[in-house]
Amino acid sequence: SEVIHAGLHYPPGSLKARLCRQGSQLLREYCREHALPYQECGKVVVATEESELAPLAAIEQRAIANGVPGVTLVDAAGLRELEPHVRGIAALHSPHTAIVDYGAVAHSLAAGIKQDVLVARVRRYSSSLEAALSPNNIPLAVFHNLIAVFKKNLPTWHRYFEARRKLLGVETLHPWDIVAPLTSAPPEVPYAKSVEWICEGMAPLGAEYVEVARAGMTSERWVDIYPNGGKRQGAFSSGLKGTKPFIMMSYNDTLFAMSTLAHELGHGVHQVLAGPNGALMAPTPLTLAETASVFGEMLTFKAILKGTTDPVQKKALIASKVEDMINTVVRQIAFYSFERKIHTARRNGERLSRLIDEARRDGRTVSTEPCSR
Repeated sequence: SEVIHAGLHYPPGSLKARLCRQGSQLLREYCREHALPYQECGKVVVATEESELAPLAAIEQRAIANGVPGVTLVDAAGLRELEPHVRGIAALHSPHTAIVDYGAVAHSLAAGIKQDVLVARVRRYSSSLEAALSPNNIPLAVFHNLIAVFKKNLPTWHRYFEARRKLLGVETLHPWDIVAPLTSAPPEVPYAKSVEWICEGMAPLGAEYVEVARAGMTSERWVDIYPNGGKRQGAFSSGLKGTKPFIMMSYNDTLFAMSTLAHELGHGVHQVLAGPNGALMAPTPLTLAETASVFGEMLTFKAILKGTTDPVQKKALIASKVEDMINTVVRQIAFYSFERKIHTARRNGERLSRLIDEARRDGRTVSTEPCSR
């Protein structure tokens, strides 16, 4: 349909809602980066009679919970201003729903793959993968060992997904079931509590580390904490030598938000402590940078789990951490599997259209296969 949905209709917290919001942001950035047509024409969801007002209000609340920016309810007059040829008694306006030329996106993707293959050949790399790893000085053997370890431990993932299937009481575990809540009331984690739990988790790294981390989350105000109008999805930590880190996120009192804060804080503290090493030694390759952040996540999780006695809360903690690991490990391996197949196909002179769709499906099912087919 070439429509980029904003995320109005999906249940808050569901995989569909999260992927819709993240995917629309990523596609918008891709189109801007590659000068591709992307039109935010917006859309209206219209109520034509009184009985449709309550469902319309429910859609508005769902959109707000999903972080959809700019949604507003308008009356009949407001609807006529937006769409003169549409009649209704009220409407929900989503200004950021967009349309895109998917043909142009596909051609751009294909051109990018051709460029990767060409650059690898011209610079005498054995593959596009080796060329991509080179800037971070990662040997191919190390990368392939990572993939081998992941595949060796797939049965552990399968055990978790099978347990999740049984807890949810479904016959087949679908992709959207992977992040479905396992408890009726997931724990709420206000920002202040997150600060305390993260500092407790970081304690093994020493008093200086904890002092820098606590100041960054509080008095030094590194973190742009809460959702806001026009604020993009996702999270990141950024900064330059001589400046304080800047952490962008949208904290929403969930375990996932706390884990995200711990992750980005790992980057921020790393930047501060590495800064005195100078401009040549302070920057890090991606592998080292992500080690600092993921390590912070795991320390925080283990400290909280150790201090939790409530079995329901323990279940929620473990499920939340596994979902984080799906993002950190499984999804990244799926991306690699997808890109490897389409780059190899292009290098061998094969057509990409069919292979792209097949590779996407194969990557999605690599970890859940025993309980998703």
